[in-house]
Amino acid sequence: MEEAGVFDVGFSGASFTWSNNRRGRARVSKRLDRFLVNGACSDLLDVISILHLARHPSDHAPLKISFADRSDNKPRPFRFSNVWTTKPELLEVIRQAWNQDVGGSPLRVLCSKLLATRRAIQTWNK
Repeated sequence: MEEAGVFDVGFSGASFTWSNNRRGRARVSKRLDRFLVNGACSDLLDVISILHLARHPSDHAPLKISFADRSDNKPRPFRFSNVWTTKPELLEVIRQAWNQDVGGSPLRVLCSKLLATRRAIQTWNK
């Protein structure tokens, strides 16, 4: 997945998408089915939701993929993508944002630097 530049969107619902449907110690359950996106789709992560539906009677759980309409103007949560760490220029983007002088209490300085870093990464990602 890392080499292909894709990552798992995540899910809600049951933890596993497959089971061998055996009883007791012979039972095996795994999360085999996933929804993967590339870095270009990372801005869509807050509008994509994956739900694992019930497996019964099959051994695989169907995935319900929903795309929400982003018509509200609420701020979107920042999500760091591990794919970014493969890009050597990311460290310099973070370093420049973090090294900006900020005044105030230590907590205010921390919050300001985190916000500046988030904005710099988002700008760099686009």
